[in-house]
Amino acid sequence: MNSGNPTTYTVYFQIAGISVEVTSDLPVTPSTFGKKFESFRVETPGADLVKIHHHFSPPDVTKYQLNDEVYRKAPWVIFKEDGKWIYGEVLPGKDRLNRMAVFSEDHASCDMYHDSITKRNYVAGNLASLTLFPTDQIIFSKILPERQGCYIHSAGLIIDGKGYVFVGHSDAGKSTLTNLLRKDAEILCDDRNIIRKQGQKFLVHGTWSHGDIEDVSSACAEIQGIMFIHQADTNRIVPVESRQEAMKRILPCLIKPFVTADWWYHVLDLVEDIVKQVPCYDLYFDKSGKIVDWLIG
Repeated sequence: MNSGNPTTYTVYFQIAGISVEVTSDLPVTPSTFGKKFESFRVETPGADLVKIHHHFSPPDVTKYQLNDEVYRKAPWVIFKEDGKWIYGEVLPGKDRLNRMAVFSEDHASCDMYHDSITKRNYVAGNLASLTLFPTDQIIFSKILPERQGCYIHSAGLIIDGKGYVFVGHSDAGKSTLTNLLRKDAEILCDDRNIIRKQGQKFLVHGTWSHGDIEDVSSACAEIQGIMFIHQADTNRIVPVESRQEAMKRILPCLIKPFVTADWWYHVLDLVEDIVKQVPCYDLYFDKSGKIVDWLIG
């Protein structure tokens, strides 16, 4: 869809109640972004709007001093300058920034400057992220805590209209458990989901950041339980009675951006609120599928 300016093109998405406006200097076609985004695409944005603008020309680094370096871990370097966050990609053996993203103070608006390789990938289509970076977590993990939300390593499912969050890092069995439940549940995402407070309720929202299972959904549901999953030889569900213990389990599974004191302040308050309101359990399961009866019965 053309934005009105003949040199830019705009498309909208929505995730966890947050609208995303993607504007590009090159045309946006139905095949520009991968099929996993279809559930999240919308015609008009809501009030809470994040803006991404793609430029396919080298960044004018002379506009920035790039003196206040706050993070460096190959290939990424981050600078803070005049109320902006500047993320750069530096190729091995080179000093210049290969790609660059300039974010507003709150990360709700950014200009992305891409190299020729990324431009070719854009034209080819079937892109795996809206930012064209390896992951869109660079934005959402940063902005969610101020919106009473968090991005978490988990499988998210809706069973009989109720939301369940199965928490665990890689190899914990999120995809295995999702496969066992897929006939009886709507899959939100098998690897990374968003928990966000709405009124007095906590909802689980699907994301497009899937793992082994490509099924994703933009749907959401009130969370009935957070399950810390363990692959085992038996099937059982054990309540986690201690809120401190539940909080200690959730925090390492949060997807973290470049963190600041403000980010931690909002996250700690949020997770404390989650464990007060949402029941938490240890879920042990084998591959027999018997755990399905426990969960849907």
